[in-house]
Formats: sequence, structure tokens, C-alpha cells
Amino acid sequence: MWQHDAVALRIQTQRSEDPTPYQTPARDLELPPWSKGRYGTAIGRAVHAVLQVVDLSTGAGLEAAVSTQCLAEGVLEYADVVTALVRSALASDVVQRAAARDHWRESYVGTEQPDGTILEGFVDLIYREDDGRLTIVDYKTDVIPASALDARVAYYAPQLQAYAQILPNTAPPVLLFLNPTTAVERPL
Repeated sequence: MWQHDAVALRIQTQRSEDPTPYQTPARDLELPPWSKGRYGTAIGRAVHAVLQVVDLSTGAGLEAAVSTQCLAEGVLEYADVVTALVRSALASDVVQRAAARDHWRESYVGTEQPDGTILEGFVDLIYREDDGRLTIVDYKTDVIPASALDARVAYYAPQLQAYAQILPNTAPPVLLFLNPTTAVERPL
């Protein structure tokens, strides 16, 4: 029986005017359905939006924020997953540390580089350490097997290094990989 998910390799065209094909790997069939395709992106956006408004110390406002953001992203059927991902972030040491200190969420950062280009982005969470340094935290909702975590950290490192380049006086940035049961902190 033919199933499009079982195709090992897919050839697509980059643009209709560019006939040069490129190859993309097949989707991992072992991943949970909420992490695939459009839903993975929408769930990630919902999680980030909830973490932008919920009380980091107590989780107050969680249910209302999850309902609102899941409706906005069209993923109401995954509200339990969004809730679990947010709870894993809230229970993490790094988010609890941020909650107890001056912190800022979804903060725009940008700078002009020496060559005149602009380096910019939005940092999920920044907090001030007791020694005055700023710690950058970036939430990731990718479903990543433990064996691939180091590779994923290397993949995301340039993003966090760029944020650290923009902000003065930073501590080592932290990637916070969320999954429904726990969060994994990986400082760079």
C-alpha cells in the first residue's frame, strides 16, 4: 500500500523558474504527530506565545493563554501538548532562576555590524544574573532524540552566539529543549 510518508527521499524544485532540484530527507515516522509539518511550527509558536505572557514563577494564566494561543494557531486539538511543553519550561532551573530575577521576554536585539549589515533577532528570555551579567535563554520545541542533541546544539549555537554578540556583558547562553515530560538545558 502506498503511503506518502514512507517515501525515503523527495525531490522538490526550489522555485518554479529554477529547475535545479534539491533533496530533502523523509520525515521521521517515529516522531509524534504534533511535531511534524505545519503542526510542529504552529505548536512551537503557541508555546512561545504562552511563555511570553504566563507568570514564570507560578504558571498563573497558563490555561487561558494556552486556549487563546492554540485557537490562534489552529491547534486546539494539541492544547494538552502545548500545556505540557510550557510546564516543562516553567519547571526548568533556568526559567525558575529567571523568574526570581529581573527578566525580559521576547526582546528585540539588533546591531549594525562593521560591514554595514544588520544583525537582529528576538530573544525568548533574558535575565540578569546576580553578578550583573545577562543570560540569554532560547526555547526549542523540536523533538530531538537524546543521541542527536549535541548535533542540534551545534546547529543552534550560531543563533545564540549572535545574540550574545549583540548584548553586552552576557553569561553563556542557554538552549532549553522542551518536551512534554521535561526540559533539557544546554548552555553553550
